[in-house]
Amino acid sequence: MKLLKEGRPRHALQRKLDTEFQGRELMAGRQTAICYIALGVPFLIVIIAFAGLTKTFPTFHGSDELVYHYPIIIKFAREYPHIDFVNYRSATSPLFHIAFMFAGKLMGFELYKLRILNVLISYIAVAVLFRLLIFRLNMPVLRALIFSLMFSLSPYFFGASFILLTSNLGILFCLSAVNCFYRFREDASLKYLLLTCLFIAAALLTRQTFAWLALSFLIYLMIAQMTLASRIAALAALVIAIMPLLTLVILWHGLVPPGFQQKHTTNTLLNLKPAEFMIALIGLYSLFLRMNSFIALMHDFNRLHLAALVIGILLILLYPISWQPRDMGYLWRISSYLPTLGSTGVLFWALVPAGMVVIAHQVLSGSDKVLPVVFLVSFLIVMMSSELVYQRYFDPFALLFIFLLSGRQGSQIGQQAWQAPLEYAGSLALIIGFMVYPFVSYMMR
Repeated sequence: MKLLKEGRPRHALQRKLDTEFQGRELMAGRQTAICYIALGVPFLIVIIAFAGLTKTFPTFHGSDELVYHYPIIIKFAREYPHIDFVNYRSATSPLFHIAFMFAGKLMGFELYKLRILNVLISYIAVAVLFRLLIFRLNMPVLRALIFSLMFSLSPYFFGASFILLTSNLGILFCLSAVNCFYRFREDASLKYLLLTCLFIAAALLTRQTFAWLALSFLIYLMIAQMTLASRIAALAALVIAIMPLLTLVILWHGLVPPGFQQKHTTNTLLNLKPAEFMIALIGLYSLFLRMNSFIALMHDFNRLHLAALVIGILLILLYPISWQPRDMGYLWRISSYLPTLGSTGVLFWALVPAGMVVIAHQVLSGSDKVLPVVFLVSFLIVMMSSELVYQRYFDPFALLFIFLLSGRQGSQIGQQAWQAPLEYAGSLALIIGFMVYPFVSYMMR
């Protein structure tokens, strides 16, 4: 009798807790919905300001739209179903042009319609990033919103959203693959294995440089703890994902279509300039996004941090990096106005060692950094094959890798660090800088 009497209030308490939990879930769902709306506002403003994209949004490499990509879409539409995948005027693999060709057949090939489709693709990419940060990296909603907004407004993503450039469709597939990659690592399900490989295949067929995703998955399968049968099945799925691009490479007799091989591929076996530039970008953005890390380093600078600093200095001593006329992007432009020390621009003397140190600090400051490190290393390896070090090829991924290295800090300590005014100020400064950049760039032309 006593147990029954005590059981009633316990059941009442459970019902109360369940009601409170459902209330919190509903509130979280509303917050998330508001965030999705907020992430779409910048895209909507530009669409309205540019008359439904009947006017051209000025952005880096904007001329590629009418010189390369739009004519290829029209060419593929005329050739369909017998499309020539060898002789077309683009350095990228053809999935972007195929997708927009089919879209054009459905809704018409007017340029503004295809541009709006690319805006939708870009918005979905940002939404996928937002979900990745919240559900896979356990970030607080506000932090995930700020990071996602920052990514969407970054100059080499935002500008490419409003004209026909191949970048953002590839980024959508990339973020989807990373999201599924994390899910596969959590539960090792066949569903997420297949989805990861599907998105890797799609990313490779959009831009060949996403080979770093395939390399990342391969490295992970080599080091992960799994049964032999599971490892073989995953490797088989990865090989199938690579096969479509490999077929094109065989047809092209190179990594890019024949007309672009001399311009886009390097004959140097060890080209560290792209890797140094990427590390410099991470160093630059970390000054804004990871201010607490630099402050913490003043009190906790150990031998591993010192080793990272020495490696950064040795990199620029052995392989000097400075602006060349072919290099494009705002960081290169700033460097071109500054003096050089030896054969390296003074800007890179500061940013490359800083980038190495902050990467080391982020890896050491928390657990579960295996995937971000694998992603970053794979990216650096793959990009060393590129002759052109355009900032647009690196910039969105520098932000992404910082986000991934900063993730899974759901502890109270990690959240308190994020709430530091310096990091809020740094994030706000970066977002404002990204918003101002298109106008400054346009006026400097």
